Amino acid sequence: MGNMLFGGSSNKLEVGAGILSGWSRFKSTFGQENNRNNGIFNLTGVVGYRYQKPEGGFMGRIGLTPFLDLTDWVE
Repeated sequence: MGNMLFGGSSNKLEVGAGILSGWSRFKSTFGQENNRNNGIFNLTGVVGYRYQKPEGGFMGRIGLTPFLDLTDWVE
């Protein structure tokens, strides 16, 4: 994921985008018929506010991280 910061010295808008890929494994505790492995392929992003003093110290962030599941499109 790549992020960029825009704004003044302490108050910033943070935006970014990236790719999330990997494997998920689900194992049922009720029997073997529900065990499965799935590939994961998602586009993800971030939009948020960041407070950070240039000289250091306290840093706070709040944001939204949406994602778009593309797993079915890739298989």
